[in-house]
Amino acid sequence: MLLEGEGGKVGALDVSTFYYVLPQFDDIDGDVDVNILFHKDGVKGYVIEETGEFVPKNKFEEDEKYVDAYVYNSYLD
Repeated sequence: MLLEGEGGKVGALDVSTFYYVLPQFDDIDGDVDVNILFHKDGVKGYVIEETGEFVPKNKFEEDEKYVDAYVYNSYLD
């Protein structure tokens, strides 16, 4: 579920776990069954669900420490 805040900022709520990202991002890209890309200050990246850490897309895809990290997504069961 998308959250909207002041100044057009957006965030997200995972309705199955109730983890959330406060509306602090400029935009969000997401289609069904994909990880959600958050945009902040011209950088696209993922948000780690358990920690709330914003990780730039290239770092997330290249750094082995994120191999098993669960990020916000739009998976539908």
